Amino acid sequence: MISHVHGIVFLSTPHRGSSHASSLNNLLSVMIGTSSKVYLAELDSRSTSIEDINEQFRSVSDPLHLVSMYETLPTRVSPGTKKLVVGKDTGILNYPREVSGPADADHHTICKYRSRVDDNYVLFITFLKQISRDLASPPILGIVESPAEDLDKFASQGLQGSGEWLRGRKSFEHWLSDPSGQTRLLCLAGMPGTGKSTLAAMTIRHLQRIFLGQSCQHHFFTESQPTKKSLAYCLRSIAFQVATTHDAFAERLVRLHQDVGDALSSQKYQTIWSKVFEGILFKMDIGYTLHWVVDAVDEAEDPNMLLKLLSQIRSCSCIRVLILSRPNKDIAGVVAQRPEAAMLDTITIRDTEHDIRKYVRSVVTATLPKQSHILVEVINQIVSKTEGSFLWARLALDTLHHNWHTLGDIQQALDVIPKDMQSLYRNMLSAVKSQDQRLQDMAQRILTWATCSFRPIKLAELQAALEPEFGKFISLKDTITQICGHIVRIDGDSVSLIHATARRFLVTPDGNEPEFISSQDGHGTLAKACLQYLSDDRWRRILSQIPEAGTMHNDRLAVLYDTHPLLSYALNYWAYHVRHAPVTSLELLQHLKLFFSKYVLCWIQAVALARSLRSLPLASQYIKLYLKKRKKGHPSSLSPAGLARGISGDSEVHFLQCWVVDLIRILGKFGNNLAETPSSIFKHIPPFCPRDSIIGQFGAHQENTLIKVTGISPRTWDDNLARLSVGQDETASKVRATGVYFLTLVSSNGTVIIWSAETCEELRRLEHGEWVVLFETNATGSAVATSGRSTFKIWDISSGQLLHSITKDPQMRAIQIAFGAVEETDLVVAYDDCSVVWYDMEAGTEVEKFKTEESNTLRGCPRLTVLSPDQSRVAIAFRGRPVLVWETSDASLNPPRRCLRAADGTRSSESDAYNAPEVAVWHPDGESLFILYQDTVLVHWDLVEDERREFDYTEAREMIISSDGAFLLTCNFSGVLSVWALPRVDLAYRLHGNDFIRDMAFSPDSRRIYDTRGSTCCVWEPDALVRPDDIDRHGDNLSSTFDGSSVSEAVSEPVYSQDSSGSHVTALTYESGGEFYCCGREDGTVSIHDMKSLKGKVSRKVCNHGSNVDVVSLAWSPSGRFLVSGDDMGKIIVKKLRLKEDGKWAVFPVFETRISDEIADQFTFSRDEHLLLISAPLQDQIWDLGSKLMICERFRKEERSGQWINHMFDSTRLLLVEHNRIHIHQWRNLDDELVHNIITTTLADEIETPRPTSATNSDKVQALADANQRYLVCQTSPKSRKTRSRDDRGKILVSLLLAADLQGPASTPQEKVRRRPLFELSAHMQSFLGCHRDKVVFIDHGNWYV
Repeated sequence: MISHVHGIVFLSTPHRGSSHASSLNNLLSVMIGTSSKVYLAELDSRSTSIEDINEQFRSVSDPLHLVSMYETLPTRVSPGTKKLVVGKDTGILNYPREVSGPADADHHTICKYRSRVDDNYVLFITFLKQISRDLASPPILGIVESPAEDLDKFASQGLQGSGEWLRGRKSFEHWLSDPSGQTRLLCLAGMPGTGKSTLAAMTIRHLQRIFLGQSCQHHFFTESQPTKKSLAYCLRSIAFQVATTHDAFAERLVRLHQDVGDALSSQKYQTIWSKVFEGILFKMDIGYTLHWVVDAVDEAEDPNMLLKLLSQIRSCSCIRVLILSRPNKDIAGVVAQRPEAAMLDTITIRDTEHDIRKYVRSVVTATLPKQSHILVEVINQIVSKTEGSFLWARLALDTLHHNWHTLGDIQQALDVIPKDMQSLYRNMLSAVKSQDQRLQDMAQRILTWATCSFRPIKLAELQAALEPEFGKFISLKDTITQICGHIVRIDGDSVSLIHATARRFLVTPDGNEPEFISSQDGHGTLAKACLQYLSDDRWRRILSQIPEAGTMHNDRLAVLYDTHPLLSYALNYWAYHVRHAPVTSLELLQHLKLFFSKYVLCWIQAVALARSLRSLPLASQYIKLYLKKRKKGHPSSLSPAGLARGISGDSEVHFLQCWVVDLIRILGKFGNNLAETPSSIFKHIPPFCPRDSIIGQFGAHQENTLIKVTGISPRTWDDNLARLSVGQDETASKVRATGVYFLTLVSSNGTVIIWSAETCEELRRLEHGEWVVLFETNATGSAVATSGRSTFKIWDISSGQLLHSITKDPQMRAIQIAFGAVEETDLVVAYDDCSVVWYDMEAGTEVEKFKTEESNTLRGCPRLTVLSPDQSRVAIAFRGRPVLVWETSDASLNPPRRCLRAADGTRSSESDAYNAPEVAVWHPDGESLFILYQDTVLVHWDLVEDERREFDYTEAREMIISSDGAFLLTCNFSGVLSVWALPRVDLAYRLHGNDFIRDMAFSPDSRRIYDTRGSTCCVWEPDALVRPDDIDRHGDNLSSTFDGSSVSEAVSEPVYSQDSSGSHVTALTYESGGEFYCCGREDGTVSIHDMKSLKGKVSRKVCNHGSNVDVVSLAWSPSGRFLVSGDDMGKIIVKKLRLKEDGKWAVFPVFETRISDEIADQFTFSRDEHLLLISAPLQDQIWDLGSKLMICERFRKEERSGQWINHMFDSTRLLLVEHNRIHIHQWRNLDDELVHNIITTTLADEIETPRPTSATNSDKVQALADANQRYLVCQTSPKSRKTRSRDDRGKILVSLLLAADLQGPASTPQEKVRRRPLFELSAHMQSFLGCHRDKVVFIDHGNWYV
């Protein structure tokens, strides 16, 4: 129950006690039948109990939302006597996060409400709603602004009956009720200013009235708002609206979110379309027709692609789409290509005349007398000049607003108003320029913010931005109305330009006149304002007062936005403005240098508190584009010659280049830690960064650092995020990535290992039970299918549960498996006889089959078979034959299409050998195929145009394509990974390595690479993959900026990297003095390192087990005289050490031995260091270090389930501690003398008490340490680590074994040792490391050392 409590509302609760408690107690003591109460005495304001309760509650209240309501009216306590029982002084806690409020009530009526409109009830409900908003689930699709806001805004501009003309149009009626169901797309084109957005809003309202309210979804593209012109945001918004009204779709969407994580809100439109729409929505029968209305398609970042997607919808539910746009050739092209499914209609002047007249009449009649003889004449004159433009009518009426005095005034004003919008804007701007200089400057600054802001700027934000320059405003809203003419509009609390055409006018030169607002200079002004706002010492103090605990997805800075209104905007969008600012501004460079020199860590803390860590890579890429643009404008400033001449700004540029890298790396390496503890950016994170990185240098210069880290070998960041072993002597054959998870396949034993993409920890293993050569995940990343010799199995990834098992013919070899593209309950298998079979997973039966006769004709098995993403086509290739593509629906009707390389066009006979295809992958759109040949030539075959392009420079052996089709990933025979930008196949990134790569995978967002090499899965996160055109959260269409930049910037020069990881550490121990540590590595070397050296300098190489073995265990004797190491082939090497006066180590051989067929996993020295225990799972040996002879050897039938440790009080004995007993052995002969049972006790007493424990008889003691001879600290967990899952975290238990129970005279058999489980500590523990004095040292689930 406690875990589900998120907030408390206190109603007249005497937190500080009450001065009336003693009076009430005295009254009770004299009343008949009653007596004084102890608990009343404890309510006295001087009570120590009250103080204790408050202090205890303070320590546990951080995650809670607290509200205290106190009374303001006195309560009747006796006839004629009233007293205030719980006032403000005692009714509030005074906690930092507490919210309090006065109730107009006494102690009796504080929770008794007269009605729903009772002020006290309204206050109470308001507090509850505030808590509910804070606890609301995160915006799964990244929709933080309600789509209804745009709808309400545009609908409010229409009048009753507006847009009725459309409902009578034959095209609209046909679209709405086409009996054939084929015509599902209606395109409506109209000139700018003709009221298309209002028409769209009124049409949506009409559809909601005549059909189900939930049947209509919409999106309004807005050119001036990068987010809302994004295709990805449009698709997410429509999906969000469907989910809010359809429970089944919402459940599937939540499940998808759980599988892919927050990445769904930042995916590209291709992935959203594939996973959300094609993967879920289009496969569902909603039960009614969906109507989608999309306005201003011409303002979208890629109108052609949107039209292509909408025109090709194949859905189980009927979906009708209405789009509105300016005349566009793309629309006409789509309609021409699909005349049976799409229609095009045009908005004419006659269509809008009636609505314009109604609008003009409503404005004019509100001012002029209704019976005025001039009313009709004025209306007619205005309407006659509009030429179908609502915008012109509105601006004309605004101009006439102050000229309603006489008919002559009106006529003169009408004659002066220009007929075209350009001239009308020119007149409005002239009025602005005619003001005195201060008002001109103020108006220009307001127009600059309205023109260049990332989103409509709020009044409070604009006021905070302007006041440092112009001073305190009396009423900014009135000021804008007076000095900005009618160019700016204020909707509620948002400030924006009146229309998109106004923005173009302001930033475009007018003849010989320069533009009124320079886009670049405007962005520079906004960038400097944001940076100056953030570059303030006060933020460190203010942010330190914000509680870091709280609900998982809330903006923890929300409490600051009222008092610091510009904070949210500045935090998120300063870098956007820097990216578009002029590169010649040295002033901006100085602002950037100050910000990154002194305040950047505070900014990182702030965006972490705001749950907006995605701002880090976005800022990095914006700065990267800014620097690239600067380099083009000042090529000498970044050259060696330029640096030598000391060109101004060069030092700042280099400084910023360093931060471009670090901002991305910080998020990749420490994102989870920052989200949980934002303040860790100051003290905890810098010491773990490479010492030559810019943030590592920050840490080196800080005083009073909490952590000192040595041994970080890379001087700079590398691209490797993790290297994960699948097990000794195992081979990781394949890898797949879903979002929240990535999966590796060990074919030899049929094991699929599921890893967390967030922490790279192993979560669970799926055991197929036979050799597995193929595995594949479904489109949503929730399930995985494995293909063995005799069965196909389908598993739930998140739980590891086996969902279905399908019997397979052992004689048939599967070449490819996939989940059904149409029916998600189907498993599709391509066999080596050129057949493709669809199985029903639940029934395990064949439901459909496709087969060609090619196998019989060519008398062999195909080299490869690859299904297209929608499974409507299949590509099959035989060795020495061209690639053939069939339509799976009509293979018998149409012959296959062939892909011939240019060199194969001269083949004179079918018997001639063709270039051999090795790998083929489909583009995600299913319209083209990439084929890699044996001679490493890559062919891109466009099946629509039947065109082939050859690329002979990739040198590739294997390849995959990203889910959005933007990147091609290849590897060659030398272990070099290359990323190519499509469609031009330009090299974007190359990673040089030496290991043979078996398989590769992109993460769903294409920003991470996974590969398998030997027994290792490598995770790479190159910052080169965070491309400028990937900034889809902000939807920044770089091709639409006014500074002349283009999207081609995204294809920058390739980035080269080197896998410089060297040999990995596989075993670690330390010298008891704490000055040295020893590492065993995968190359068989054992070396001593100096702890005092920041680089972890090698002090001495101790030994080498051989280049083909891993050192898996190490032990250093307490005195530092002996070091023993063991490798994975069973070899043991013991060395004697001596630290010389010059600080160098002398190494002397002692002995070498080998344990046959076993690996020694524990070494223990006796207290006098005369004896050494070498322990393997089934064997133990005792060696005399003086004589160098083995004096005892014991074998066991079952694997050891415990750990060895010296007896704390008897140097002649040692202990074998298991999960439920302790064995006492003699050192010399390993005789098992005594057995002590372990019992669980409470911390409060010494009595054996039944306690819940996760330890079972199958648990193993994984780690053991002596804590100052007071306790044995013991970690137990399941024996088989192959089944470890996230749910198994509770099975790791750390306990304290009381050493005192082992002390004293000779014990008797079956004596008990008390165990005190540390349940709360165990819940946070991933790996127990040992004890330091009386402290437990471990690694938590966030990979922090604690």
